[in-house]
Amino acid sequence: MVRGCLPTRAAQVFATLLVSSGIRFCEAIGLQPDDFDFDACVLEVARSVVKVSRAHHPLGKTFLVRDYTKNGQTSRYVHVLDENGESAARRFAGLLPPLS
Repeated sequence: MVRGCLPTRAAQVFATLLVSSGIRFCEAIGLQPDDFDFDACVLEVARSVVKVSRAHHPLGKTFLVRDYTKNGQTSRYVHVLDENGESAARRFAGLLPPLS
């Protein structure tokens, strides 16, 4: 199994989240703890992170957090369960660093 070959628990959980939810990588790295509804096993995809030239970033950085998804929606909701019917979202949210 590919997940078992990943080097860290965080990478394994992140891979599970991507595969089980179908969200894009740029949306997954923009997730915040408040985006997860653990009781319903649902996450709100409300932003995406894109690479931009420093000239196009308001603070001269390389990555920009957009308050909409890649396809332009302001948000959408995705049910997230792993292969055991457990919430991959619950495990993943504990690994999220704050976006700065």
